[in-house]
Amino acid sequence: MALKKTELLNIFNLIPFDLLELKGIGTVIKMEAYSAFDFSAITGANYLVEPIGVTMKGRNETFIHRAVFQEGSYIYSPGLFERNINRSLSEGNSADKLLRLYPDVFSGDKYILINEISTGSNSNIDINVYNEIEKHGFNPKNFVLYKLFESGQSQESIYEYFTSLFYIKKGYIVENQTPWFQQNYLYKGERLNGGIPDFSAFKTDIINPLREFSILSSNEGILINKIPVIKNFITIKKKTDFTVSKVNYDLIIGEVKSDNSSIDQAIRQMNKYSNVELANKIYSIIPNCKNNGSENFGEFYLDQNILKINESKKSLMVNSVSQQIDRDWINVNVKLNLLGNANFNLLMQYLINKYGLTKDEIKSFHLIDFAMNISIPELIKII
Repeated sequence: MALKKTELLNIFNLIPFDLLELKGIGTVIKMEAYSAFDFSAITGANYLVEPIGVTMKGRNETFIHRAVFQEGSYIYSPGLFERNINRSLSEGNSADKLLRLYPDVFSGDKYILINEISTGSNSNIDINVYNEIEKHGFNPKNFVLYKLFESGQSQESIYEYFTSLFYIKKGYIVENQTPWFQQNYLYKGERLNGGIPDFSAFKTDIINPLREFSILSSNEGILINKIPVIKNFITIKKKTDFTVSKVNYDLIIGEVKSDNSSIDQAIRQMNKYSNVELANKIYSIIPNCKNNGSENFGEFYLDQNILKINESKKSLMVNSVSQQIDRDWINVNVKLNLLGNANFNLLMQYLINKYGLTKDEIKSFHLIDFAMNISIPELIKII
């Protein structure tokens, strides 16, 4: 099911976002900078802050796999914090660095411009679109370019985006670059091959301190990609009227396909995810599939341009021990993302003092150990 531009605009209009008609440009979707960041980080859409656009996707990677699949080990992946030639930590994609490089990303209204790409056409259109926007008297730095391929290519991410909006409103932390595992996980005497889920949403007890310090609102959740740069959007401050609430671990997994012709493949993947007994619920996310045929898995689908959900008829088996390991791992992952808001030199000084090493001797495992053993209030003091 390949979405057309008019269909996609109708979906945004019903969410609802404001649609504007710009002379010479066409219909655009108006978003605040806070919301536009999520759109780029999930779909890969390019901010036209430069003639060759810049995306916010993939800038917060910290782990490739969850610790539960690695015998409790925390295996770091550069992304949010990089490694230099000596394998020592470097700044990477911190809030400060991205603000220095791309200040326009973090302020003002943004306009999502959908450009349809016909089959066989060149998709390197950023410069041409940038120039066209300027020609009509608009500032390209306020635009985010989303390329909608006629073939349906790369449209899965737009469904990940709509599902993310659904769960953010329900207070979950969401991600569409889900660290899972690909192969050779030994569980209950079997070697399991997994693959990587397209989407996940989760809750752990770390949500309470995130709400306490205004990183999350009292009702909504957040895209995990935004946590490392949250100080560029809001003021991090302790609430005086905060009340702790009970938050149970909850992990939701989604498998996205752009058309119901891929339902068999989706079911095979979802079965693999359920075999490790870690997720509380698993859904197919397929726009034209109202019934995936499985009692074990629910489904998200589009009906009259509105995202709908059907719940599964059966509960999934979960391993409480694995879930406890995963809860701890998620909390460390969130704290690592939150450390992206720290001044990098100040963070390095904390690590140097804590471990009695020089800057060049500080490695990624020191950063992980630091995140494992620091509380959110202590971490906030560094930011």
